[in-house]
Amino acid sequence: MSEEYAAVMAAARKSKMITEQQILEFAASKSIEDFLNKIRNFYSVPAEVSISRAEEELVKNFYKEVEEFIKILPKKEKLLKLIAREFEEEKIARELIRLKEKGQEYLEFINKIRGMGFHEEILEIEKIIEYGIPGLVNSIFSKHRILKMIEELKDYKALIPFISLKVDEHNIITMLRGLKNNIRKDLLEGLIVDGGTIDKKRISEAIKAKSFDETISLLNLRYQRDLRDIERDFEKRMRKILLKAYYMGYGGLEAAISYIELKKIEIKNIIRILNSVALNIEPKVAIQEYFI
Repeated sequence: MSEEYAAVMAAARKSKMITEQQILEFAASKSIEDFLNKIRNFYSVPAEVSISRAEEELVKNFYKEVEEFIKILPKKEKLLKLIAREFEEEKIARELIRLKEKGQEYLEFINKIRGMGFHEEILEIEKIIEYGIPGLVNSIFSKHRILKMIEELKDYKALIPFISLKVDEHNIITMLRGLKNNIRKDLLEGLIVDGGTIDKKRISEAIKAKSFDETISLLNLRYQRDLRDIERDFEKRMRKILLKAYYMGYGGLEAAISYIELKKIEIKNIIRILNSVALNIEPKVAIQEYFI
């Protein structure tokens, strides 16, 4: 099968993606049960499940879809699995933090993820894990995933803006999270990836700034209130870039990759709205805070 066929499949599925209006309806759900009843029109989720189980089932739906694209694009299996593994990385990071003081159990888990292919990541984990911050442990996985994606996507011009923004997002969020938690600056510099629109040298200067306010100023981020604002801004920009890449690369691999990344954003949105419903957050507030 071909990239053209994958693009056709992506086009058919993109037309069925959840709309903003439907997200609003999900956010207005009266209960978890109400939410799950609505979402079952789009995703396979068992009845009467916990929030954590519902999240797992939603991610499984995404993995299943990626596997369907791998069958069509076997030569792109490595790239597609890199895209899919973001959810798994977050889960691994949380588990590493949970087990870090548990001796043998921690070592067994390290061996388990080594068997999953995370060799380079394991070499860096010990330097960061002592700080006990899942987001920074996850940055180790993110760094290596992005470096591999850069290599895989280097011949696809329509996706260059996407991967460049991915690098910027990783660098800025990693740097700010690290500075807020007083991580050693040399360790933070080791997590920075080259290839974004913001020069690596400028990122290094921002890390070495005398204060957090100076860092924010050097990166022209003063208009955003906090880290979540900055994350949300990156997420919105990412969606726009993916839509543009989808149409620029229509008929080729770019369309398929853009669709899969957009689908990942959709899953993240649904999980966020699910949690907002569980916390009885007002729909308008939930959309403002969580929706990309």
